[in-house]
Amino acid sequence: MATSVLPRDDGGVREHRAPEGFNVALLVASLWFFGGLLLDGWAHNHLDLSKEGFFTPYHAMFYSGFAALAGVLGVATWRNHVPGRPWTEAFPPGYRVMAIGVGIFALGGLLDMLWHIRFGVEQDIQALFSPTHLLLAVGGATMMCGPIGASLARPNDRSWSARLPGLIALALFGTLVSFFCMWAFTTGASIGSDPHLVYPALGGDALDDMRDLRIEHGMAAVILRSLVMAGLAGWAARRLALPFGAVALLVAVPNVLISIMLNPALQPVLLTLGSALVAGFAGDVALRRWGRFERPSWRSRAFAFGVPFVFWAVYLSAAYVESGGFWWSPHVAYGAPVIGGLFGLLLSLSGEARASG
Repeated sequence: MATSVLPRDDGGVREHRAPEGFNVALLVASLWFFGGLLLDGWAHNHLDLSKEGFFTPYHAMFYSGFAALAGVLGVATWRNHVPGRPWTEAFPPGYRVMAIGVGIFALGGLLDMLWHIRFGVEQDIQALFSPTHLLLAVGGATMMCGPIGASLARPNDRSWSARLPGLIALALFGTLVSFFCMWAFTTGASIGSDPHLVYPALGGDALDDMRDLRIEHGMAAVILRSLVMAGLAGWAARRLALPFGAVALLVAVPNVLISIMLNPALQPVLLTLGSALVAGFAGDVALRRWGRFERPSWRSRAFAFGVPFVFWAVYLSAAYVESGGFWWSPHVAYGAPVIGGLFGLLLSLSGEARASG
């Protein structure tokens, strides 16, 4: 059987849950799938794929990871169906939405192959806006909604064994969103480099305009990454009892994975990892002290503001020390963490309004 009958964590009615073997297999397949996604993203950013077709080693790892995910779900569903359960009721509890994601992704994969045959392989930022790639993103995100939704069946269980599958899926969901915002990550990762060093011939108004453009891109990185951090951590803190370290996991995984994909050099990866761990563990300490945010309060708003604020305060401070100073003015450098925190707060307030409505 793909499910077992266990008591609810609140001591009430007994419930069906997917067994640990299914969760472990799904976790391994998810990491395989996202490893292929990041490898393909690295290839699009660092290699010339203009003469490549659809069938590349990077696509092979990506689509084989998808096949593994679909296979794990299919085997579990088939085992539930064998004793006589209808197919519509044979999915592991909470995972029916994942089957929808599998269908969307399979359709997107077929269309992506036809797209590449007709228009060639996209390079750099163009790959992020391809309609078939966006359809694949929708399918991948919907697949991750399976373990995320299943975790809601035990909202009060604080153990890592109960939380890890849903937290990993939520972190990978954020990684997928971040993947399609990688153009902002690229700017954020090189925040200390003056455009004049890259384009020494520029001067006067042209250099000023380029610096303004780089600042605007940097602030876009601050805003988008703050929304992802506050969204993941805030949703989990409202809906689930979290073990200590969960916020650090949710903040670190998307930021670090995208950083590695774009620039696997040690220094920028450590800069991102250190900033994420400081901000994440600060959020964990706040949750340990305040508890789960079951109702909107100044605590939930401070949490939504604080996580991205601390991330960017640490990130920019460390980048400043490492670079021996950078060309951003104090107005921008000191204001960036506040901007990140304000957008986290805005996201929190919008979620409260929707919940109350």
